[in-house]
Amino acid sequence: MAAYEFYFAIELSGPAASTDMLRELATRVLGQAGCSGDDVPAAVEAVERAVAGIAAAGEPRCGVRFHADSDRIEIVVSSAGRLLWRAVHLIA
Repeated sequence: MAAYEFYFAIELSGPAASTDMLRELATRVLGQAGCSGDDVPAAVEAVERAVAGIAAAGEPRCGVRFHADSDRIEIVVSSAGRLLWRAVHLIA
């Protein structure tokens, strides 16, 4: 079986204005990467909370990165070169 790898990253310049877009994007990326449908809503909410926390702290920009391999997806939220939140989910 061939190795599977998926990578997607985006930089948000205005998290508060991007909530709907972020929700839709994270839902689709997690689904495409193979995250269980039951796990997607909680993972999306966690990403939204992490991005909202950055905005509340006064950070003007943040990055969201999704990296999947054959059995897991890592989600990272960062700002100004600092890792601020990270989660790993098993995928099918």
